Amino acid sequence: TNRFIAAAPQQRIASQKAILNEKKIRLTNLIQRVLESRQFQLRRFAGLLDALSPLKVLDRGYSVVRESDTGQVVKDAQELKIGQNFQIQLARGKIGAQVTEKFPNP
Repeated sequence: TNRFIAAAPQQRIASQKAILNEKKIRLTNLIQRVLESRQFQLRRFAGLLDALSPLKVLDRGYSVVRESDTGQVVKDAQELKIGQNFQIQLARGKIGAQVTEKFPNP
């Protein structure tokens, strides 16, 4: 009978080890799935951020107009006067320009 008593804790330990190992495998798999999901989200957000980058916008042919004196971004043609100098920021480089004509908003 002493054998059964001594064997019982060994069996319980073995059983608990098996349960623990199974939970470890499930947890590892869950962590892997969560990491893959987060990596996918990160790549997606990085792509969105890249698409909205001011440099990418310039690469698509847009430009930024700034007052030559202050460097302030010009958002309205009325901010500049005839004869006033300004800068145009392109994807690769800047150019200087001067207002020669203004057109009303459509």
